Amino acid sequence: MQAGGARHRQEFGPSSTATRGSTKPFEEASTHLLLHQLAEIGQTFRSYEARIWGFGFNPVTIPMMFVGRSSATNERFGICCGPVDHGRLSDIRGGTFGRVVAAERSGTRGEHLRFDDFEFLWVNDTIAQRFEPAVGREVSFQADLSDSESLVIDFSGRNYKPDSWEFARFIVHEAFHHHQLFDAKWRIPIGYDPATPPSNDPANTRMAKEESRIVELAALADNDASSIQFARRFVELRNRRFGRWPEIEMLERGTEQVEGSARYVENNYSGCNGRAARLNMPPEALRSDQDWVDFGRLYRSGARMLELLDRFDVPWRHRLAEGADPYLMLTEMLD
Repeated sequence: MQAGGARHRQEFGPSSTATRGSTKPFEEASTHLLLHQLAEIGQTFRSYEARIWGFGFNPVTIPMMFVGRSSATNERFGICCGPVDHGRLSDIRGGTFGRVVAAERSGTRGEHLRFDDFEFLWVNDTIAQRFEPAVGREVSFQADLSDSESLVIDFSGRNYKPDSWEFARFIVHEAFHHHQLFDAKWRIPIGYDPATPPSNDPANTRMAKEESRIVELAALADNDASSIQFARRFVELRNRRFGRWPEIEMLERGTEQVEGSARYVENNYSGCNGRAARLNMPPEALRSDQDWVDFGRLYRSGARMLELLDRFDVPWRHRLAEGADPYLMLTEMLD
């Protein structure tokens, strides 16, 4: 993943008119980058909504809280966006919060991103502690932060990379899951149960990795005829594998619907900003990493199949929300 020029100046702080708490969180480089990322996400979805996804989806309009920690005191703090309920925050004893505004400084990236178009709040340790994800989790849904379900992300962990825009992808991805669950209320493919155990047969692993290679070639082919040829080969291999291990078919197809579409959306978001539209193939794809074979590859294969449907002008977005999956629609296209 390319960082994409992700180091920024520290140009934000709490509004002087807001209820004041500690300003130390805004001395953290990761907090400034997070604010830049959120502003860019919001502006990008405003400008390219239909290209990225449509249906009114914009991550910064979802009630979200990002929980961090001060490097000096280890106190929690939070950054909020979307329709967070100020009244509920005010009812938390010992809680303080206020609006985050851009400092008046000429020539900053914050001005280019129109930071003041988005209302971001900071909250203190008391409020952040109330809503932070449980120990060992980075993401959770909360019912009491706003009038609708809210997304809470811990951005203090090791998966947050303050010198990279990869975290912005992560935000878009998780926000899209919120959209699937609570806004669009997606149906899942019939027979999909995420608790289904994957196959541990080495032969399945070998065949699945070959499928992953072929669908990549189908998506990247220079001409449509080659793309169709590779897509047919992919379906042939997959049908053969599902014939041997039918118990995992709907696990994979359902995962591709849910996770593949979220990867597709984050890829489109990234591409609209001139960064890599596709993540590089991870090292796990070239090794015998079972987690990649069982789950990680399905993010990619789902996204690739949706790219193929786009390439051949197949309308699919409404159907996906109604319970269809990428593999179903690809096989229909090839019939």
